[in-house]
Amino acid sequence: MRVFITGTGMVSAIGNDVTDTFQSLWQGTSGIRLVENEGLSSHPIMAGIVPLENDELLSELRIPGDGNIPRTALLAIKAAREALKNDHLTGRDLGFFNGTTTGGMDLTEQFFKSYITQSDLSGFLKTRLHDLGKMSFFVANSVCTPIYEDTLSTACSSAANSILLGMKYIRSGRIDRALVGGSDALLALTVSGFKSLMIYDEERCKPFSTNRNGLNLGEGAAYLLLENESSIKKSNNTILAELTGGWNANDHYHATASSPDGRGALKAMKGALKDSNTDPSDLDYINAHGTGTVNNDQSELNALQRLLSGIEIPFSSTKGFTGHTLGAAGALEAVVSVISIQEGFMPANLSDESLLDNGFMHPIGETKKDVLVNTVMSNSFGFGGNCTSLIFKKHA
Repeated sequence: MRVFITGTGMVSAIGNDVTDTFQSLWQGTSGIRLVENEGLSSHPIMAGIVPLENDELLSELRIPGDGNIPRTALLAIKAAREALKNDHLTGRDLGFFNGTTTGGMDLTEQFFKSYITQSDLSGFLKTRLHDLGKMSFFVANSVCTPIYEDTLSTACSSAANSILLGMKYIRSGRIDRALVGGSDALLALTVSGFKSLMIYDEERCKPFSTNRNGLNLGEGAAYLLLENESSIKKSNNTILAELTGGWNANDHYHATASSPDGRGALKAMKGALKDSNTDPSDLDYINAHGTGTVNNDQSELNALQRLLSGIEIPFSSTKGFTGHTLGAAGALEAVVSVISIQEGFMPANLSDESLLDNGFMHPIGETKKDVLVNTVMSNSFGFGGNCTSLIFKKHA
């Protein structure tokens, strides 16, 4: 059964919607900047922050501002509503698959800070959406009428796995339509966690550069509306692209680091291509995971070399634009993949002049414009070796 994309929505450091995102990518404008926020870090950090305060989001979304709605949920609702804005069935009869790693933890951080410093228990209700599943349930019922709802948390591949699972549910005939994606807000917990691993770059991150020194975190949300042919006959929605395959694999190597040879990534990419009935030579562009860490980029590059065996396919990481948005990353980059197909362009790999050169593999130095993009592979590789690749194609 074929699975089509008929809606997309996105909010990140480079745009409050899909149109803004495309313009930033087209112009090569990064959203990563120096952020001074004691709630996140005792020192300024380079990060990709969505330029909307919670009060602004509450007002725009017309949600009563009781102060107990997590930022992760607000970003999710904004992006999900955009994905459904042209849906002629108005979000009915959907499965909802959500990827996240933070849930409502931003408000939990606020509560514990007040409790520890002032013994103040009055903000306990802030923790009501701490649980990832409860946060997803809140989002689902704020944007649609889901007939099925699920939450996935597999670190950096969370949203990619939500897309993969939504596709599988449609293929199996269990549902005809699915809203899939993910959302994560930036937290003190995640900032301190990545700093403790000594992989947080104090300057703007440089994916696939010989001078790379780590990642920058970001925040955001993105969702895609998936439909089978039967659903499209009812909705009459416009097809933006086709999701033709995907695969999840694990390299069983380390709790946080990728295997040096990229075996998990290779399994995921090979599986996705087979599932999509696509040859590596058919790929026009690869949206790489590319975090900017020493281990990750070399591991992924090794996997790509083994997969392509001398075939030169343009690739880039868009985390130099948005920062690493963790559980939301796979969905943001899935939407970017769809935009690339629709608009005929390949976003630059924002880095420096010292791009890694491993034989035939060269990251895209400058945005490629007005090019034919029929087939895109998008990679998301998470902690614990959880690796997922997705294949998107232009609708014929």
